[in-house]
Amino acid sequence: MIAYHCTVLNYLSKIKTDVMDPLHPSSPDFNAVENTLENNLISKEKHKRLFQRGIVCLGIGAALLVISFAINFLMFHSDQFSSVVMYALTTIGAVMMTKGMVDILGF
Repeated sequence: MIAYHCTVLNYLSKIKTDVMDPLHPSSPDFNAVENTLENNLISKEKHKRLFQRGIVCLGIGAALLVISFAINFLMFHSDQFSSVVMYALTTIGAVMMTKGMVDILGF
């Protein structure tokens, strides 16, 4: 009967160490911390590049919208009309501004 209790206790202690060891490592994993820091720096650099590209796209889109408005304004006052200029430049400008906002916000 004593042998049975010792066997059960050994079995329970083995289960406890098998379950608890992965939860509580004996030494800290410094490589995981370094990898996390490196990934964080890479992520910040990527976001910075995307932010800069977003600002450029936003500026190009705004410039295209202003140019489209100026051309349409001048053509209207000279009694000429071209829907290609109006719709093409406005669409390209709006798409560039949307892309710029997407890059800036990080979607």
